Amino acid sequence: MNQKNLDHLEEIIEALDTMYEEGEDCIHPDTGEPVSDPEYDLLRKQLQALRPNSHIFKGVTASKLSSTAKKVKHSPPMTSIHKAIGTLEERKKALADWEATVVKELGYKGTAETWAVCGFKWDGVALALYYENGKLVQAGLRPRDGVSGEDVTENVKFIENIPTQLSVPLTCSIRGEVVCKKSVFNKLNPIISKKEGRALFANPRNYATGSIRQFKDPSITKERGLYFCAYIIISDDPIITKMTDEVVKAKYCAQVLKIPYVQIRPFRYDSLEVMEKLAPTLDYEVDGIVISVRNLEDREQMGTHGDSPSGNPKGRLAWKFAEERAQPVVKSIESHTGRTRRIVPVCIFDEVHLAGTKVEHATGHNVGYMLRNEITIGTTILVEKAGKIIPKVVGVVAGKGKWNYPKQCPACGHATELIQNKDAADLLCTNLFCSAAAVNTLTHYLSTFGVKGVAESTVQTLYDAGLVAKPPDFYRLLPEQLAKIGLGDRNSVLAVARIHMIDGLDRDTDVLQKEITKAMRTKKQIPLHQLFACFGIEGAGKTTGRVLASHFRSFNKIADASVPELTSIENIGATTAEAINRFFRDNNAMIGDLLEYVEPLLPKEGKLTNKTFCFTGGFPEGKRFYEDAVSNLGGNVVSSVGKKVDFVVIGVDAGSKATKAAELNIKTLTLDDLKKML
Repeated sequence: MNQKNLDHLEEIIEALDTMYEEGEDCIHPDTGEPVSDPEYDLLRKQLQALRPNSHIFKGVTASKLSSTAKKVKHSPPMTSIHKAIGTLEERKKALADWEATVVKELGYKGTAETWAVCGFKWDGVALALYYENGKLVQAGLRPRDGVSGEDVTENVKFIENIPTQLSVPLTCSIRGEVVCKKSVFNKLNPIISKKEGRALFANPRNYATGSIRQFKDPSITKERGLYFCAYIIISDDPIITKMTDEVVKAKYCAQVLKIPYVQIRPFRYDSLEVMEKLAPTLDYEVDGIVISVRNLEDREQMGTHGDSPSGNPKGRLAWKFAEERAQPVVKSIESHTGRTRRIVPVCIFDEVHLAGTKVEHATGHNVGYMLRNEITIGTTILVEKAGKIIPKVVGVVAGKGKWNYPKQCPACGHATELIQNKDAADLLCTNLFCSAAAVNTLTHYLSTFGVKGVAESTVQTLYDAGLVAKPPDFYRLLPEQLAKIGLGDRNSVLAVARIHMIDGLDRDTDVLQKEITKAMRTKKQIPLHQLFACFGIEGAGKTTGRVLASHFRSFNKIADASVPELTSIENIGATTAEAINRFFRDNNAMIGDLLEYVEPLLPKEGKLTNKTFCFTGGFPEGKRFYEDAVSNLGGNVVSSVGKKVDFVVIGVDAGSKATKAAELNIKTLTLDDLKKML
């Protein structure tokens, strides 16, 4: 690998580090595809072998994704915020769309100026503090899944404005951002750099991240001059649960911590311009403005985007500031195939400077974007570094032309297919098990099925050896095949036993061999909605699977459903319907093979059949645990409170869903009540 490629590898890792530090999904800057922890580790190992003295490896940063630090379980999950990004027009449209959603879901009248508040979006490290009777007992960072965060309790004790004892004996959690003020950063950064013999931190956020993650010696955090900004307090205490106004709650949060109140003001459209002009004069880094529904109960009622409880809250929007831009000329266009077989174009150009770094390439998003904007070699494009991380094409200046997109997959050589939907278009590799996508697809299948202990690296080894190319192949594996490719006799038996989900792996190898033989003769039973989610169809997970299972009550009927039949079902849009239809159409033979080994189970009939439940707040084993328990007894689970809901189950820090249940005379259940029903 030459010097230029090594520099680029460093840039990729730094970009992934920054995404992780900000609590965002780690997306590859070139391909636009998610990067798993094992994939990330391989990138670091590659760099370490070729450039062991890279600044990436000096000091402690959030790039250590596989940390040995203790964990803190966050309930409710710590979430990031949906962002309004791009040009001024694009951001205004995102704001207008958000306003329309709030008005529709909450029945508000008027614009956001009548029901929203706003404040600066601090560019720091998200942190949750946990107090019992006023005493600090735990502190954790925001993880990528929103739930299992790194424990930094000992470190935060060395942050001057975080008290170990509150001014009142509350049992609560307080959330905010750990930052380093600009004045402190400019003073201490060169001192720390010289003392530790490392490169300067690129910005205050990276400095704060490295400083709070000093697990070997937490006292190092003390000399780093960090500052905590609090923005919310969560508690079952009646004093706090009665606070439904975000401004009132934020002021109270600052009061109990005895720190300055971070101003949250009524939202005005001209606030966006005024605050952006003010941002450079502040002594702390901000990268946008958070706009929120002021009434906290109403915000809770809106829920989150997507299936995950750690999804972005619908009641908040982050207005990102304008990004620095450049206007290079496209010299060449490279294409990369990602996990979903989508082919992503990357524009290559002469070096330009953006956000303090050299940039020579930028993602063209997708083939549809390139064709729609007529970008080809010789086109002068507009490039920005989104969030100061990923260079991307955001417009065309001059020299439009027709681009001859690849007719063959750059990864496996199979034919490509242009998928068009109204104004959008994507280029896909027609090979379901394309080498670029197969390992991630197969790993997703196993993990969603419930198989534990089979790492992606093992799947990669099996794929490279030609033993596994599609899901049914897992159930034909023999331990001796794995032993021949170097996994070892015992590890080979364990791997196959895990695939068959055999318990008691500490037993004798011969015993496990007999269990494997028995398991290979028995079909694996799995709920229909879970098997559906195993396929990794874009935009269609377990929630969609539950809806389909309840509607069709047959796996074959789901597989045969037309796009119009799918779109007629509530909450399934045209894009998702087409993705589902295309998957079953293209993979008919594979699914027939898989059903020789796997039996999808229809939604269960039980004592909760025809009963609908909605959950709110946090639960000891996680909300999904109890949702599945209800489903297993025939009950339906929905994400919002409506007239068709029979029960609302109340967990820790329950919000407006409980209030809404009372308004609609819906029966509420405690966790103990639910357990009795189960």
